[in-house]
Amino acid sequence: MTVMYQTISGRTVEVPARREPPEFPWPDLAGPLAEVVEVLMQYRDSEVDRLEKQLGAVSAVPEGLPDIAQAALRKDRELAREMLEEGRQRVAASVAEYGPSGQGFVRAMGTEPGPGQFWETLQRFAALRRPIHRYGDAALRDVQRRLLEALPLCHRLPILAEVVAPSLKARKTDPCEAMMAEYMAGPEADLRVLERGMAIPATVDALEVDVLLRLAARFRGHLAGLGGFKRSASDLSQDKPVLGHADLVPRPLPKLERDDLIRLIQSPTPAPRHEDGLVQSELNLLRLSALGAAMKELKPGAPQGGYLRASLATQPYGPWALANLMQLPQAAVWPYIAENFDILDRALGLAPASPLEPRLEPLKALDHLALLPATPARYRAPLDALAAGKNKARAARAKALLARG
Repeated sequence: MTVMYQTISGRTVEVPARREPPEFPWPDLAGPLAEVVEVLMQYRDSEVDRLEKQLGAVSAVPEGLPDIAQAALRKDRELAREMLEEGRQRVAASVAEYGPSGQGFVRAMGTEPGPGQFWETLQRFAALRRPIHRYGDAALRDVQRRLLEALPLCHRLPILAEVVAPSLKARKTDPCEAMMAEYMAGPEADLRVLERGMAIPATVDALEVDVLLRLAARFRGHLAGLGGFKRSASDLSQDKPVLGHADLVPRPLPKLERDDLIRLIQSPTPAPRHEDGLVQSELNLLRLSALGAAMKELKPGAPQGGYLRASLATQPYGPWALANLMQLPQAAVWPYIAENFDILDRALGLAPASPLEPRLEPLKALDHLALLPATPARYRAPLDALAAGKNKARAARAKALLARG
């Protein structure tokens, strides 16, 4: 379906069709897999030894230490024991699922596993505690590079978009970032083909029950997880009220009615005090992060409009927080913006703000409007209001957009 919009000057702008990469079947990965299986098995086989050494390093508590220091060391030892047990369980699960020689891993990667499953399979087979793309180890980076280079672009792009944001900048040591930067700098780059996840509705009421259940579970996990982080002194005063909201997520979740779930995740009312505002801000970011994780569980990939929300956000969050559309080639960005006017509508006050997205910055919205070949007529009223306002930066940008027609 052709997408068009009317400009302030009365012209019609037609949005170009999506530049989808050519379709090819999932390739035969026998060669690349044979090269990486041994590397991943070495990580699997060495995981328990590494964790045992880590436990040994904190096993002895020197005499004469203050009580507070001894308590800290005991806590470190307890954590090391837990990590060792978890490591043993991961290794046992890998051997049971993929076999001692990794033949099950080769079968799993031999047929198209899907973007999320691709990364999960690598992590589970190597018995890694964290996702493989978060490791800076050169050997693991080489594993990723070999497998991704063997894939046609139609399969490689969704896998890359699962773990990195679109950008022209990349660390030379990170193959995922480098491949994404190469694509975004090319003539066929199109943001629209990277967002293959679910569409986020404007209201909580429109969320499906399975999304609500996953969102509530993730929200509870995020809240509970705060207690395990070392937080700065400025955050300590927020810990208690933020963690107290974990009680809002009761168990068992499946027995909650739809209306109960909606009340649970609705944004709180405006905070009367500055301290309450800090807590509310942190809760909102946790809630939004939980929503993104829940939707990725149901359908892998960046949620539709996710890059634009991150680029417009007053306080970016989540895995696509680094998405800055202003730094990308205009040809790759403006058709994407033209298909997401509903988000710009909320940023510029044409529609109510959504509790399912971060606070959107109007000044950033004006900058993103400038990426379009002409200014849409739908934004004449808010632009007129901003041009006549007292905020000089917004007024200057609004006048420039109105003058383009």
